[in-house]
Amino acid sequence: MQSSGKQQKTKLREEAILEKAREVIIAEGTGALKMPELAKLSQVSVGTLYRHFESKQDIIAALASRALDARHQKLKLVKEQFQEPDERYLGVIMLDFLFNIAHPDVFQIEMACASPAFWEETQSFRHQSHQAVAKDISSFLQSVCSEISGPEADLKHLATGIWAFVSGMSLVWYGMPSKQQDNLEEALCFLRMHLINFIKGYGLQLSDAGGTFSHLEKHFLATKSQWLWALKGKPANDSH
Repeated sequence: MQSSGKQQKTKLREEAILEKAREVIIAEGTGALKMPELAKLSQVSVGTLYRHFESKQDIIAALASRALDARHQKLKLVKEQFQEPDERYLGVIMLDFLFNIAHPDVFQIEMACASPAFWEETQSFRHQSHQAVAKDISSFLQSVCSEISGPEADLKHLATGIWAFVSGMSLVWYGMPSKQQDNLEEALCFLRMHLINFIKGYGLQLSDAGGTFSHLEKHFLATKSQWLWALKGKPANDSH
């Protein structure tokens, strides 16, 4: 068993490697991630890199779990900052979508992990870790849904609906070449109509969905530094 000092050193080295891997993905996409080049960027030997991560898939899996945890922490800000159930429900969906649009590398990573076949090429503990975080987010979404739905509602179904809706809208947005994909204002304008229809489709009764959306839109655009997931050493800012 490693000593606490050695464990900390190992953890810090892995974090540094993952930060470099994320930089590569941001700049060039997941396809550009190569183990020898990553070792060089991380200033470790190839052998050391493989001692930490057995494959490129392991690195992507580790990044996916980190991204999912970061998303969870940011979404919890909505429950902390807003008291009204309608604000919390709409806010979680809007922020989940904005997280994808502001962090295309995260969305790429999560899409790469969407296939069960992907996890067959990773170490089992990484899949288990990812599933644990996903379960936490599902429970969180169910708690948000419980505040705006009736006692007979299928909360798991509602939570899964949010996840599917946000992923689908993100895919559509990234498939629209005429749009400025990183323009958060345009992205929210695109989301608005579809989100209102999504709410109606589920039969949810929100008192003023349009007005609440506008209020939340102003808030999220003015406070980006709170919810952006910046690379270490590169803090986010609130400039548009």
